[in-house]
Amino acid sequence: MEETKLRPIYKQNLNVVNFKELTLNGVLNICGFDEGLITLDTESGRLFIEGENLKIESLEKEGGGILVTGEVKGVFREEQGKIKKGIFSRLFG
Repeated sequence: MEETKLRPIYKQNLNVVNFKELTLNGVLNICGFDEGLITLDTESGRLFIEGENLKIESLEKEGGGILVTGEVKGVFREEQGKIKKGIFSRLFG
């Protein structure tokens, strides 16, 4: 009988407080960042954080937690090459 390896499934959380602080877990890689855009690879796919004066304040190796401060204007997720706009863009875009 063949042995099947299962990848653990983690619950991914994204929290935004007053559009000034964003926390997220499950970050695998920081692909790019500047004051206007942060691009992350996460367990759920690629994630884009748009805003102004964005800063990565902390990054935890275990659990892939990240803390971003600045003015968060939008959060978008890429799924199989197609960008899905998040709730922030629908409300404020």
